[in-house]
Amino acid sequence: ISLSALSWSVFSPISLVVVSDHSGPTSRGAVMGIYFSAIGAAMFFGPLLCSLLTLFIGFRELFIVSALFPLVALVLFVLKTSRSEMDVGAPSSNLGEERGGGTWESLMRILRIRNVAAMCYAQAAFALSYGVFSTLFALYAEGTLGIAAPVIALLFSFRALTNVLTRLPAGRMSDRIGRRRPVILSHAIIVVVFAVLPFVKDPALIALLVAVYGVGWGMRVAPDSALVSESVSSEDRPLALALLMTMFDMGFTLGSLFAGATTAFLSIPIMFLLCAPILLSGLISLIFLTAETLTR
Repeated sequence: ISLSALSWSVFSPISLVVVSDHSGPTSRGAVMGIYFSAIGAAMFFGPLLCSLLTLFIGFRELFIVSALFPLVALVLFVLKTSRSEMDVGAPSSNLGEERGGGTWESLMRILRIRNVAAMCYAQAAFALSYGVFSTLFALYAEGTLGIAAPVIALLFSFRALTNVLTRLPAGRMSDRIGRRRPVILSHAIIVVVFAVLPFVKDPALIALLVAVYGVGWGMRVAPDSALVSESVSSEDRPLALALLMTMFDMGFTLGSLFAGATTAFLSIPIMFLLCAPILLSGLISLIFLTAETLTR
């Protein structure tokens, strides 16, 4: 599992940089929307395929079958791409000597950019709330609201579906109206979801909120990355995007730990409600600290 996570943590920021470098400013949102939609679709259909395969094969064979997918991807990558295609926008080998300093200095230089600092904070706030939601929602829905386990699984699938379907349109929208407005709108939607969720008891309204949550999540993915990508120089782009992704992992971990440590003395609705001001602080940072990067 650790090796699998390590490969993804290396592949993800590098592939995102390559996608960003192969797209122009006026199409970067749409291209990143396609990229993230492909990832989201795989994460949506993967569990469904897994459930289907378990009807015919055992877990050991399932792991072996699963290993075929990255193998096929590796073969296609080797056969269909060239070194020159991967080196578009890559920094020169003596870049560190030209600009001075190493990774730490580059990180400090990146964080001094207000767009990047605000996006990283908002990303961490979003991921923290996601960690709380992922840890507690199923317990809350079944134990407090009396929703059956299969319906809860359907709600998570519903959120994943609206998430995936929103990513490409949101990216294209950011190409037309700029990155900043979709980013702010998406985070505002998620603030409203967490502010309203503790007070909703009707299963139909819960399903609607979960779907809206997916829309807000999907709307932010491509514009967020495009905004950060366009806020830094090409040589700082890999580190900036890796930093943005790291903020998600850190926030999710803290949210999960926070949820597990506080449920002994705080109710789950209160936990959801506490996420709203945390998300609101991220939204405020986006409103007052970010500037538009897409110019025509």
